[in-house]
Amino acid sequence: MAFRSWPHDYEPDGTTEQETYESDFRFSLTAATQDGLDPSFGTALDASVSGNNLDLGTGRGVLDGYAFASDTTESVSIPTNSSSLPRLYRVVARLDVAAHQILPHVIEGTAASNPQIPSLTRTDAIYDLPVWRCRRGGGGGSITELVDERTYLNPAGALACTSSTRPPNPLPGTTIYESDTGRLVYYHDGQWVTAADGTYPTSWQPIPLRTGRYTTPAHGWSPSWRWVRPGRVELRGTVARVDGGSIASGDYFAILPSAIRPGAYVRHMGGASQTSAGWSVRLEIRSRNVTESGQITLWHGYNPTWFALDGWTYDIS
Repeated sequence: MAFRSWPHDYEPDGTTEQETYESDFRFSLTAATQDGLDPSFGTALDASVSGNNLDLGTGRGVLDGYAFASDTTESVSIPTNSSSLPRLYRVVARLDVAAHQILPHVIEGTAASNPQIPSLTRTDAIYDLPVWRCRRGGGGGSITELVDERTYLNPAGALACTSSTRPPNPLPGTTIYESDTGRLVYYHDGQWVTAADGTYPTSWQPIPLRTGRYTTPAHGWSPSWRWVRPGRVELRGTVARVDGGSIASGDYFAILPSAIRPGAYVRHMGGASQTSAGWSVRLEIRSRNVTESGQITLWHGYNPTWFALDGWTYDIS
């Protein structure tokens, strides 16, 4: 038979009981589940240092289609570092298919003046789920720098983790929810890409106008700025002279805060009043690496009495 399907009680003849194998279930469950810990069970393998050991609390999880649970505290021995140089160690939940079990396992890194995190094993036979990592100094030093590497099952959507515990070896399309940043991030073309960020856009911040010379007319927003995403700024607001007269071309009306000054000059066409043959003006921000950095200047060929910043967005680098 070219095609086979499972799990069914019987073969297509309706009489012979079907045999469904471990590899079949593993394929189905790997496709249907995430790798991670259940945040609602026990302490989700919380950890503490006890002498030469790392004590893991209770917890349960799923890795590569297999599930495990631990209902007691498990003491994991971190090997003594006999080298004169420090090492990093990784504590993982390791699936050993041949041994029919998932148990805590320690991966010992290479001793070095600047030690690197040891690699995980992820094959059909051995599959590691990172949980914690730590460091031991040279000459049998104590356990230090305990770092959380746990990710969490999230049946409601994307795999839950923090920005520093993103899943290792992600596949294209892997999607995560970062609990510390509120961002929804996916893996594409070899890098993590932010799909949504709950902290953006930020609230509007005022742009102080030149005292005594410029103001906001009653018909417009007060000049202000906000971040629409990291590194990208949006402006809005309407500006007029205090005395209501026409605005001189080439005059600056505000200086932007240093945090939002661009790395190169940026320009924008803005709406303006019509007092002769024109309805728009050119606005310009001086880059952060020149004299009079951050000045916003107005350029025109007629005599507007007001102009707007609305819709102006730019990257600072």
